[in-house]
Amino acid sequence: MLSTPSIFEVLNFLRVRPTLYLADATISNLWSFVLGFAMAQRYNDSSSSLANTATSELRPYHDWVAAKLGFRESTAGWRNMILERAGDNETEAFQLFFRLLDEYQACH
Repeated sequence: MLSTPSIFEVLNFLRVRPTLYLADATISNLWSFVLGFAMAQRYNDSSSSLANTATSELRPYHDWVAAKLGFRESTAGWRNMILERAGDNETEAFQLFFRLLDEYQACH
Protein backbone atom coordinates (compact mmCIF):
# COMPACT_ATOMS: atom_id res chain seq x y z
CA MET A 1 0.00 0.00 0.00
CA LEU A 2 1.29 3.44 -0.91
CA SER A 3 1.68 6.00 1.82
CA THR A 4 -0.06 9.33 1.45
CA PRO A 5 2.41 12.17 0.93
CA SER A 6 2.46 15.02 3.40
CA ILE A 7 0.73 18.22 2.41
CA PHE A 8 4.15 19.87 2.21
CA GLU A 9 5.30 17.30 -0.37
CA VAL A 10 2.11 17.88 -2.37
CA LEU A 11 2.49 21.67 -2.22
CA ASN A 12 6.10 21.50 -3.34
CA PHE A 13 5.03 19.30 -6.25
CA LEU A 14 2.08 21.54 -7.14
CA ARG A 15 4.14 24.73 -7.20
CA VAL A 16 6.04 23.57 -10.31
CA ARG A 17 2.93 23.58 -12.53
CA PRO A 18 0.06 25.01 -10.50
CA THR A 19 -2.36 25.51 -13.37
CA LEU A 20 -2.16 21.80 -14.12
CA TYR A 21 -3.92 21.17 -10.79
CA LEU A 22 -5.72 24.46 -10.17
CA ALA A 23 -7.89 26.36 -12.64
CA ASP A 24 -5.87 29.49 -11.90
CA ALA A 25 -2.85 30.07 -9.68
CA THR A 26 -4.76 31.86 -6.92
CA ILE A 27 -4.61 31.47 -3.17
CA SER A 28 -8.33 30.66 -3.00
CA ASN A 29 -7.94 27.82 -5.49
CA LEU A 30 -4.92 26.57 -3.54
CA TRP A 31 -6.91 26.70 -0.31
CA SER A 32 -9.73 24.69 -1.92
CA PHE A 33 -7.19 22.16 -3.19
CA VAL A 34 -5.72 21.75 0.31
CA LEU A 35 -9.19 21.20 1.78
CA GLY A 36 -9.95 18.64 -0.92
CA PHE A 37 -6.67 16.87 -0.27
CA ALA A 38 -7.47 16.73 3.44
CA MET A 39 -10.90 15.27 2.71
CA ALA A 40 -9.37 12.65 0.44
CA GLN A 41 -6.89 11.73 3.16
CA ARG A 42 -9.65 11.44 5.71
CA TYR A 43 -11.95 9.27 3.62
CA ASN A 44 -9.40 7.12 1.80
CA ASP A 45 -7.33 6.10 4.79
CA SER A 46 -9.31 4.18 7.36
CA SER A 47 -6.51 4.63 9.88
CA SER A 48 -6.50 8.39 9.41
CA SER A 49 -8.24 10.60 11.90
CA LEU A 50 -9.06 14.25 11.49
CA ALA A 51 -5.90 14.96 13.49
CA ASN A 52 -3.77 13.33 10.78
CA THR A 53 -4.97 15.26 7.76
CA ALA A 54 -3.40 18.03 5.70
CA THR A 55 -5.30 20.66 7.65
CA SER A 56 -3.73 19.50 10.90
CA GLU A 57 -0.28 19.35 9.26
CA LEU A 58 -0.73 23.02 8.35
CA ARG A 59 -1.94 24.12 11.81
CA PRO A 60 1.56 25.21 12.96
CA TYR A 61 1.91 27.09 9.66
CA HIS A 62 -1.20 29.17 10.54
CA ASP A 63 0.48 30.34 13.74
CA TRP A 64 3.79 30.96 12.02
CA VAL A 65 2.15 33.03 9.24
CA ALA A 66 0.26 35.07 11.83
CA ALA A 67 3.48 35.91 13.68
CA LYS A 68 5.41 36.56 10.47
CA LEU A 69 2.76 38.89 9.03
CA GLY A 70 2.06 40.69 12.30
CA PHE A 71 -1.34 39.25 13.18
CA ARG A 72 -2.18 38.85 16.87
CA GLU A 73 -3.76 35.43 16.29
CA SER A 74 -4.09 32.86 13.56
CA THR A 75 -7.83 32.23 13.68
CA ALA A 76 -8.29 33.81 10.25
CA GLY A 77 -6.16 31.04 8.74
CA TRP A 78 -3.21 31.29 6.39
CA ARG A 79 -5.36 31.99 3.31
CA ASN A 80 -7.09 35.05 4.74
CA MET A 81 -4.00 36.48 6.41
CA ILE A 82 -1.87 36.17 3.27
CA LEU A 83 -4.66 37.49 1.06
CA GLU A 84 -5.07 40.53 3.31
CA ARG A 85 -1.33 41.29 3.17
CA ALA A 86 -1.43 40.95 -0.61
CA GLY A 87 -4.12 43.63 -0.85
CA ASP A 88 -6.76 41.05 -1.86
CA ASN A 89 -4.75 40.25 -5.00
CA GLU A 90 -5.30 36.49 -5.41
CA THR A 91 -2.31 35.91 -7.70
CA GLU A 92 0.07 37.94 -5.57
CA ALA A 93 -1.21 36.11 -2.47
CA PHE A 94 -0.51 32.77 -4.20
CA GLN A 95 3.08 33.81 -4.82
CA LEU A 96 3.43 35.13 -1.27
CA PHE A 97 2.15 31.80 0.07
CA PHE A 98 5.04 29.93 -1.55
CA ARG A 99 7.62 32.51 -0.44
CA LEU A 100 6.37 32.12 3.11
CA LEU A 101 6.24 28.34 2.77
CA ASP A 102 9.89 28.27 1.71
CA GLU A 103 10.84 30.37 4.71
CA TYR A 104 8.73 28.23 7.05
CA GLN A 105 10.21 24.97 5.75
CA ALA A 106 13.74 26.36 6.05
CA CYS A 107 13.30 26.95 9.78
CA HIS A 108 11.19 23.87 10.65
